[in-house]
Amino acid sequence: MIQRIQSIYLFLCSLTVALMFCWPLAFIKGYSEEFSLTTQGIFLINGEQKESTLIIAAFLILEILFSLSIIFFYKKRSLQIILGKLNLLFLTLLIGVVFYYADRAKLLTGLPNDSLVNYQLPCLFPVISIILNYLAIRAIKKDDDLVRAADRLR
Repeated sequence: MIQRIQSIYLFLCSLTVALMFCWPLAFIKGYSEEFSLTTQGIFLINGEQKESTLIIAAFLILEILFSLSIIFFYKKRSLQIILGKLNLLFLTLLIGVVFYYADRAKLLTGLPNDSLVNYQLPCLFPVISIILNYLAIRAIKKDDDLVRAADRLR
């Protein structure tokens, strides 16, 4: 059922992850040049691509499809809970991949490891998605408990 609150949470979870495609994830300032980290690659500010980050884009697309597909398992709440927990793992891996590529971009600049990476707002979107996914799991468990209590009364 699309009108349940957990469906809205999961839809918002996929929407916030999809918004990561719209803006750069980070800016890295080198000695002579500045890089931007996007979901498609690590670019110089003038537009030349230095390295591809299609793994981030693949993670994002899989995450969006996975979050949206969980919505349609509404008749199997226990499976929905398991898939929601697996979705939490994917979101955590997504955060790790983004930070890995930000570190790779620092290596491309030739700066020392303690150099500054200016993370942008889209780096917070997976964290927001984790919160929304957790709220969806709680709502699914609450719904499941309600159905089990109603089955006991019959």
